[in-house]
Amino acid sequence: MNAFNQFPLAYTKFLDLVQNAQAMPLFPRLEPSEERTLNQLAVQWNFGPLVTMGQAMEASAEASPKTFQRRLAKLAEKGLIAFKNEPGDKRGRCIVSTPLANQYFTQLGHCLQMASRILQ
Repeated sequence: MNAFNQFPLAYTKFLDLVQNAQAMPLFPRLEPSEERTLNQLAVQWNFGPLVTMGQAMEASAEASPKTFQRRLAKLAEKGLIAFKNEPGDKRGRCIVSTPLANQYFTQLGHCLQMASRILQ
């Protein structure tokens, strides 16, 4: 079987590994909307460690500002994000990744790496 035909198998293996990683007691359970918000923040953190509330809300078109802020509050309660004052503006807040979030993303990266072995 060629590598192209292996993509569905690799993807389902990845999903299985992610489910197992998310079930680890180290990580808090995430609602699907919280997971999407955390993933969206991860993409934004690639461009810099600080994401302003405004930047995060602009990138999240699926929820009202109030709903989005509730999701952020839940992620903060679970230890996956933290808030920090925006440099030069004491009124603004930024969203930053926590060590627990970094561990979570590292674990998901390992899942991707293991699933990609099917393609080799």
